[in-house]
Amino acid sequence: MAEQKVEREKTGYERFGLRSNPFRDLSSESLENVDIFHVVQELDANLNRIKEEVFYKENKAFIAILGGLGAGKTERLLLAANEGRKQNAFVVFQSMSMETRWAIEGILENIVKEAHLGFIQRLFSAPKWYRAIIKARKQVGKSYDPEKAGRVIAAALNAKRSSLLLINDFHHLAKTEDQKRFLHVLHVLADHIEHGVMIMISCDQEFFEHLMCDNASLNQRINRQILVPPLKNNEACLMLAKRILEKRLVDDVDPLYPFTPDAVGFLNEDARGNPRQLLKSADVTIDYAAKKRAIMIDEELIREMLVLGKNQQLNINMEALIVDSESDLHKKPEKSVVLNIEEQISDLEHAVKHTTGSKRSKPDAGKSHELKNKASATEDIGDRVSKMKCPQCNKLISMALKDEDDVIQCPYCDFIGSIS
Repeated sequence: MAEQKVEREKTGYERFGLRSNPFRDLSSESLENVDIFHVVQELDANLNRIKEEVFYKENKAFIAILGGLGAGKTERLLLAANEGRKQNAFVVFQSMSMETRWAIEGILENIVKEAHLGFIQRLFSAPKWYRAIIKARKQVGKSYDPEKAGRVIAAALNAKRSSLLLINDFHHLAKTEDQKRFLHVLHVLADHIEHGVMIMISCDQEFFEHLMCDNASLNQRINRQILVPPLKNNEACLMLAKRILEKRLVDDVDPLYPFTPDAVGFLNEDARGNPRQLLKSADVTIDYAAKKRAIMIDEELIREMLVLGKNQQLNINMEALIVDSESDLHKKPEKSVVLNIEEQISDLEHAVKHTTGSKRSKPDAGKSHELKNKASATEDIGDRVSKMKCPQCNKLISMALKDEDDVIQCPYCDFIGSIS
């Protein structure tokens, strides 16, 4: 039986020499080789010096990495974890949770996991710090003493130097009494760690500054508060080029192709230097270019895409407005509104009824003018309505009369006069 060749389905990115869209993975947490895609900025040089002092046990450190959403805070913690493992350091990585007892429990479990003690050692010759961690882990399920938790964790980190405690997304810390307990833990840690230990937290800048206003004592124990700056245009180009290289099918092309440097600069300025927002924009842009069968992604194509995107958003907003309007039309009106409309219709029919008639002969100009004046007066005053027969044509007519001596005008004939 002849072998059947299965052709790989084309994605549209082959025209750019790419296997697929290189910007779909927006989060550094899911990148296995975070150090490969990392773009070195000025702050990284300062961080490296601090980490080297810790790895060589020359100093201890408490560092806060600050920035907005998608600025690259978690990426710095992952880089520190990778570098620590390369240096055979003891690394504990924990993401913050809304209930701090879960975060404490996670730190304790990670310490046990990273200790790598054998069964025999755990059973007969476990070190004192390890037994304290096991005991604290059993008690933390319901509640925990922040003083004891801080001392136990500090003892474990000191025993395993060089060691790193990395706490990610510190801004998830609940704004309750529970918050104070965890801050107390950090306070105790800062007081009891020794040279060769580093605590690093990542946090939203605004949240951190607000938190430290009420915790000046802890704030003074933090060695460095490092703000992640926006990407410069050349750094943005390098970030996209590294992502593109991973998906590249062919060699001997510009590393940034199909983007031009000016196009990347335009995207970076639009993203305000935020790495995650830049990757989102690049994802949408290259997808648009592939569907359009463009050869190059320049600033003109990006402007065209942005205009199209705004028009589509406008259409979406208009459709939502139409749906809302139709929904309002199907709503049952208030009772008072219904009555008001019915009253207006009734008044209108009343006015029309007394100013028009079918099969009426055309009066002369004088009589017509007198009739209009009389109808106008009737509408304005709204007097009582009487039904009577016309003396001339014997047809039933309705007229608004102020008194019985009023002159009437028959709408069917030329009769004008009094019926009294």
